[in-house]
Amino acid sequence: MFYTPEDFGVPRHEGTPEENARMLRVAGRVLGAADMGFVKLTDKTKKLLYGNIRFEDVEKGYDPGDGTFVLPNKDLWVICAVIPQSLWMAQFTDRMSWAAANTAAYSRANIYSNRINVFLRGLGYQYYGGDTGAIGRSVPFGVMAGLGEAGRAGILVSPQWGTNFRTVMLTVTDLPLAESKPIDAGIFEFCKACKKCAEMCPSEAIPMDDEPSWGGDKSWQAKGYKGWYQDAKKCYSYMLGGDPDCSRCQAVCPFTKFDEAVMHDLIRISISKAPMLNEAIRKMDDVFGYGQEPSPTKSPWEVNHLDIPLFGLDKSRS
Repeated sequence: MFYTPEDFGVPRHEGTPEENARMLRVAGRVLGAADMGFVKLTDKTKKLLYGNIRFEDVEKGYDPGDGTFVLPNKDLWVICAVIPQSLWMAQFTDRMSWAAANTAAYSRANIYSNRINVFLRGLGYQYYGGDTGAIGRSVPFGVMAGLGEAGRAGILVSPQWGTNFRTVMLTVTDLPLAESKPIDAGIFEFCKACKKCAEMCPSEAIPMDDEPSWGGDKSWQAKGYKGWYQDAKKCYSYMLGGDPDCSRCQAVCPFTKFDEAVMHDLIRISISKAPMLNEAIRKMDDVFGYGQEPSPTKSPWEVNHLDIPLFGLDKSRS
């Protein structure tokens, strides 16, 4: 059983939105989130929630049992958290499916979700969602929270971690939080010129269009944000056909790197300030061999196990 302040006869936690945001970011790192951002639910951002969520003039949210969920019509915030995954495992997509980067990260994501909900409950506040089932458009929420920019592969791209995390976990709460703001690190513009994830996608699910659009051309593709719309049916069919945990689009992204080399930081600065160099930077990424799938003769088992970061996570990017 997890207790609330009410169970102990004490008032709930009270802090400023800035104090609460700082507290949650610290708690998030301890509980398994690489980073956090916060979005207030307004008439505009509510459009990013899925259609099974509705609002009523009630004090507490509830499940009416009809497939929908009711949230209270009052000030609410969405906690957006990204969960790190292993780039080391992602490069061996077909040889490490038993412990693949994405499935392992999904497991840690659900553990994080349970912990952050217990944390909010212990402070005396409501929570809804948080698990990998999602409650809304994860990439747009991640963009609004300033965690990254929308990338060509239809996933979030961070200037710090590239694409090397698993989904954006969304948790609605009534704990007042200072909103974080969207960023412009040049990633969206870089994706126009790069196309590396699309070129190396084995299922050809990622569009090669130069310019993004406000909606995909398939009936199942949700509309409403400007970006590139991945053909999820092609992607999923490929995985069902024998590569169950493909992460090629994440492993090849030029923003996804193993180390903290100064050169990589300089390249990120160049991308944000001098977009005319984007095509040259993409070519440099190829020349240095980044994102290439390891040779079939290279085994992930023939290494010193102590050279592998714990959980396969790069300590500098987790």
